[in-house]
Amino acid sequence: MDTRAWLEYVFGAGEGQAVVTLRNPTTGKPTDDNFYLYPDEIDLMVEYIDAHNEQDVYYSPVLYNQSRRLKQNSKTVSVAYSDADACAPSNYRVAPSAAVETSPGRWHVYWVLDGDYNPHTVALLNRRMAQAHKHQGADVNFGNMAKLLRVPGTANVKHVAVVQQPIINGAIYSLAELEAAYPVGEFPEKVYAIDRPMPQGLPSRTQLLSEIPNDRTIKELLFKDNFDNVDRSSVRYKLESELFRAGYAPEEILTLVWDAPCCKYKQEGRPIEQLWKEVLIAEVDPRNQPPVFDPNDPIFESDNQPLVVLQTKLEPINLLTDDERDSLTVRFPDEWVAWAKTKTTSHPKYHRMSALMAMSAVYSEFGYVPLEFTNMLLNIWAMLLGNTTLDRKTTAKDYMIDILEALETPDFQYNIGTDATQQGLNKALADKPHQASLLHKDEVQGFFKELFTQSFLSGLVEYFTELYSGKSRGTLRSTGDKQIIKAVPTSFLLYLMGITEEATELLTVKHFKSGFLTRFIYSVVEPTPYDPKKDLVRQAPIVQGKYVDPVRNGLIKSLAIGRNHWEMKGTRDNKQPIRLNQDALDRFNEFRIYINEVIANMPQVEILRAPIERLTISVIKVAGLFAMHDRSSTITLDHMLAAIHYCEEWYDDLIKISTMVSESIWQREVGQLEAFIVSKGGKATWESCYKQFPDKLPQDFRIMVQALEDRGVLIQHKMGIKMVLEINYGSNATSIA
Repeated sequence: MDTRAWLEYVFGAGEGQAVVTLRNPTTGKPTDDNFYLYPDEIDLMVEYIDAHNEQDVYYSPVLYNQSRRLKQNSKTVSVAYSDADACAPSNYRVAPSAAVETSPGRWHVYWVLDGDYNPHTVALLNRRMAQAHKHQGADVNFGNMAKLLRVPGTANVKHVAVVQQPIINGAIYSLAELEAAYPVGEFPEKVYAIDRPMPQGLPSRTQLLSEIPNDRTIKELLFKDNFDNVDRSSVRYKLESELFRAGYAPEEILTLVWDAPCCKYKQEGRPIEQLWKEVLIAEVDPRNQPPVFDPNDPIFESDNQPLVVLQTKLEPINLLTDDERDSLTVRFPDEWVAWAKTKTTSHPKYHRMSALMAMSAVYSEFGYVPLEFTNMLLNIWAMLLGNTTLDRKTTAKDYMIDILEALETPDFQYNIGTDATQQGLNKALADKPHQASLLHKDEVQGFFKELFTQSFLSGLVEYFTELYSGKSRGTLRSTGDKQIIKAVPTSFLLYLMGITEEATELLTVKHFKSGFLTRFIYSVVEPTPYDPKKDLVRQAPIVQGKYVDPVRNGLIKSLAIGRNHWEMKGTRDNKQPIRLNQDALDRFNEFRIYINEVIANMPQVEILRAPIERLTISVIKVAGLFAMHDRSSTITLDHMLAAIHYCEEWYDDLIKISTMVSESIWQREVGQLEAFIVSKGGKATWESCYKQFPDKLPQDFRIMVQALEDRGVLIQHKMGIKMVLEINYGSNATSIA
């Protein structure tokens, strides 16, 4: 059985993010996880596995909601499974559907299920099976839905062996059949927890502290050092529980709690194994468990398999009901993506945004949505972020420019190039009153650096904000006699591209609260392993005569027909109102309330409130564009649902960006602390350092100090009654100042 056939066998009809990773031969730990959208990117996943089949290659049978291998992100699973280790497959009460010998006498076993099940439910079954066969050699540590298995046909470097091809008997089981053989209650969860041995090697506490969520409860518990009239044990258990609910793994919680002031085990010189048992008891506490769904719940189909998993604040958002999702029809951006994917390897997200931008250019000249306090223009701003040129952001933009240029006539000129200065824009817009103008700019990180640091550009942010609202400023023309050109109405479109990490390093909470950055729809593509085999240079095919792309022509024609329709109904200076019907308006308000409730308890809420407000407004804009493309003066429920559907992707990417901005801000602040101590001769009191960060709680400041200390650049010691922080660059120190 080849790699592709094996993955299809294990994943079944599931859909989600599949993960594969390699084992570091030095540390013995997994390297960075590589995620692939299954089934769309199965070919890329297979190629990656086969290219590394002489290494230790691991994967998870679970499909996830997002690209992070945490148990709360697990979405669906089509097999039960066990690290049988030395337990022979024949020992199991139900014959495994497949058995994989990972080294001589060591096994992974699988039971293929009759559908896609909730991973949290299957994980409990996996644990019971492991416990039942513990005395025969089964690994009782295996059961968490974020654990990994070896891929058949790859190397087992540790045991100098090859992971054998699976032995398959073809059996398919229902979950009920397996649970009957390994019934609930046979092994108490606490017995399973207490029996688990200490993990070999713990994660870096510095790294964990640098990623701590901006959760006031967790931070207060983690650094609380005043226990007057407070039971230290209850504080510790609550901290463990809160960390589990936030998605931390047991070994991560052990690392964090062991050095916390509430940990009496370390302070009393007791072994860390005692804390480990307590952590595992907290793990199986029902209050700390992910939800296990009732198959009779109305969110389930008639086959009794879960369609969705209850969301956490970090998971992709689900803004539509199942019935609404089933009712969605193909829209112009979907047609565009299907065409563009045959031309370039640019990510579909980029093509989708390019299609919306083209629609905005064509239709924003002729329509607006009348709301109570404003006549909302249909211009949109987009920011496409990725990693390198290999993401092909510019290629996606070039296809959009090609389509728009094909639509240009002496009366319709959309592309105004890349000149982002106020003088340049005034010149470009002065002769285009009421018209759509598209400014596009690559390397947005360089643009941001100038925009936010150069004093002579200080007014440009406000100028852009005015353009978004539809009004350009006047300019003094120097042709012949000088004359003042009055401000003109405009439909201004902005399309920016750049490197995610470099862009977010330049942004702050203040920037996100500003009127400028809140107006963008963000499209972020996460990194994927580079495969040179997928990036070969190829010659164009030989064709007789001039080749005409019929799909491209069809896209151009559909936009031209829509434009002609609206041009006949009115003029650019007399735009047509595109009104929402009551169903569309009610559904929009329902969506808007829900999405604001979702972010209310997020650690990034301070960053998110303003951009989320603008994001909901963009949904109305896009719904209006869909209506105009259908040559309708009314935004119907169908148009609104389509726009909300696209918003799911925009929301997820906004969360990614806001998280990266928060992390980069924290790194800058740690660097500022280091630089301040250096500026004082390498030594400063705790109080003087803390005064440099007046907005920080004491526990937040302790995290910063701990980060420098663990990095090996800072030591703490007493000088009289004062606590002193001293920079000491040892041989293993790393500085970010």
